[in-house]
Amino acid sequence: MEIKVLGTGCSSCKALYETTKQAISELGCDATLIKEEDLLKIMEYNILGLPALVIDEKVVSAGKKLSLAEVKELITKLFYLLIATLVLVSCGNGSKKKTGENQAEEIQSNRIEVLYFHGAQRCITCRAIEANTVALLDSLYSKEKADGKIIYKVIDISKKENEAIADKYEVTWSSLFVNGWKDGKENVNNMTEFSFSNAKNAPDKFKEGIKSKIDELLKQL
Repeated sequence: MEIKVLGTGCSSCKALYETTKQAISELGCDATLIKEEDLLKIMEYNILGLPALVIDEKVVSAGKKLSLAEVKELITKLFYLLIATLVLVSCGNGSKKKTGENQAEEIQSNRIEVLYFHGAQRCITCRAIEANTVALLDSLYSKEKADGKIIYKVIDISKKENEAIADKYEVTWSSLFVNGWKDGKENVNNMTEFSFSNAKNAPDKFKEGIKSKIDELLKQL
C-alpha cells in the first residue's frame, strides 16, 4: 500500500503527515508513506484544497484536518474499495451449476464457521486478529468447538488449493468472517474492518465484538 500526503509544507500539511505516520504504526500495516510537496505533481491530482491524503493513487481527503481515528478508518476502508472492483468483474460470470463440494456443504449440520484468511506475509495487526480470535474461541467456546457447532479455519490465500474459497468470499488480503449455517443457508458476516480497527490496540473490544456475533448466531442454530 502506498500512502501520500500532499502539501506545500504548511503546519496543517505537516500535522497530517505525522498523524498518518502514527496511524500506519498503530495499524501495523505494510504501507509506504510519501510526503509530496512538489506543486506540479500535486496539481496532477486535481484537488481544490490542501493538505490531501492519497491512498494507492486515490484521493480520499482534501482540504480537511483529519483526526487519527479518521485517518485509520480511511486506510482500513481502502480494502473495501478494492473488493468492489473485484465484485464488478465477478458478477458477469452469471449463475453456475453447483459442484459436488457445494452440495456437500449444504447438507452439513447447522454450525458457525470462523474463517481467518491470510496471505504469505502478515502485518502485526493481522497476527493480532488471529491470536485474539484463537484465545477467544479456546477460552469461551471449547465445548462448541468439540461438538462441531463452531468450526475455526485458518486459510492461506497464497496457496493454490485455497483459491476457490478466497474467490467465494472475495478475499484478497487478511480477513475475518464469522458465518452462520442454518438449513443449508449461509449468513455471511465480514468482520474484517472491525477486526483491523480493534484487534491490535483494543483487544478486549475486539473479543467482545466477535463474541457478540458468535452468541447471536448460536441462538439462531
